[in-house]
Amino acid sequence: GMLLSSGWESAIFGLLAALSSQLYTDVLYLYSDFGNPMKRDQTLNRSIEGWASVYATKCLSAATLFGVYEAVRAPTSRLVSQLVSGGVGGCVGSKDYDLCMETYLIDNSGVSATNWADSFSWIIPLNDQESFQSFVR
Repeated sequence: GMLLSSGWESAIFGLLAALSSQLYTDVLYLYSDFGNPMKRDQTLNRSIEGWASVYATKCLSAATLFGVYEAVRAPTSRLVSQLVSGGVGGCVGSKDYDLCMETYLIDNSGVSATNWADSFSWIIPLNDQESFQSFVR
């Protein structure tokens, strides 16, 4: 079969999680005295359109949340790694920016706590007499 992207896979899991959660909530309201009495009455008196609306809204919103999160997680993580590692500043002006950035991230995978501020030194132009550390203080 065909493999799904991680975004679609997460959307399906989000849909299933919302579906099972709503089913569990409705079963509790329909067959027990647990929960808010007003919500229980609303559940007992819900129309067919109401049932469809509740399930569609819950399932689609959860699927969207899970799917979008997973789809943007990797690119966002990569961008943050590029910024924090100092790769953006080190590769600005490069003829092949993507190759430079990939090489920079491989060669400089870890950022120590003592020099993380220097990773952003390319943002603020400094003169020869000051360092980024003194500028931040």
